[in-house]
Amino acid sequence: MKNIIQQFKDFLSEIGISVKHASLLLIALISLFLIIIGAKGFDFGVVALACWILAFLDLARIKLRDFEIDFMGYKQTLTADERKLFLDNYNLVMTFITEYIMNGYITKEALDFIQRAFNDAQLNLPDEIVTYTKTWATKARDAFVLHCRWENLPVGDKRSKLIDEEYKITKEILKMDPAKLYRKYIKVGENNAE
Repeated sequence: MKNIIQQFKDFLSEIGISVKHASLLLIALISLFLIIIGAKGFDFGVVALACWILAFLDLARIKLRDFEIDFMGYKQTLTADERKLFLDNYNLVMTFITEYIMNGYITKEALDFIQRAFNDAQLNLPDEIVTYTKTWATKARDAFVLHCRWENLPVGDKRSKLIDEEYKITKEILKMDPAKLYRKYIKVGENNAE
């Protein structure tokens, strides 16, 4: 059976038709047949023909409030506004990381960026991103407070201990990989040809 399916796919690729388009053509032919003979499936035929035309023209997308459904890909796709929310949040996280790298410690500006990312995530984004940004906002706040505490202390054991605590927190920032998390929600360049 797998051999027959593979031969069919090879045949379609030789004549330059994708499996998706061959399936759509088959639906159209069956629908036209049902319409012509006036079978009890007449309603089905009309609906199937309309779906086929919309799908073939790649218009089989319906926008319902805040999301868009792509019937050909059988998946929920992001609207431009939703994509912008994810990208804006990702950019805030990346700016936080850049601020840290440029200064070598958590500044007030860096703390503001990660806190804004957390606040925006709470309002608009999935729980996984809320948890991620909250974790980093908390770590950034702790590192910022530690830095403020040791900054004006004289050299000594107490200062060294606070510096070590801050370093333990901030060295993790260099290992952050926000793209890995955000990539799950924003997929660019997917190919759904078949």
